[in-house]
Amino acid sequence: MTPGDVVEILSGDHVGHLGVVLDLHPNGLVGVACGTGTAGRDDTHYVIRARERFGLRMGLPKDTYFYQSRGIAWAKPDQFKSTERTAPPDVVRELRKLHGLV
Repeated sequence: MTPGDVVEILSGDHVGHLGVVLDLHPNGLVGVACGTGTAGRDDTHYVIRARERFGLRMGLPKDTYFYQSRGIAWAKPDQFKSTERTAPPDVVRELRKLHGLV
């Protein structure tokens, strides 16, 4: 698992949601930005449109919102399932910026 990988979340509050790996911690945990199809919150966010270039590349079934308030899910690698897809570098950069990792 490497930064930019698109993963399915297998445990916790975000089961079944897609996420993007943003960071790998030296203790073995993986940091994932969790996406949701729910729009309309008045929170700082980054959206990837399913029918646009990045959404198509990532295989998103619908528009996906990444909210700053959701933070990053830190878990062991076995809590995520690879989708065999990667997020474009621009998306990873924006999500890292959203979550203060730059």
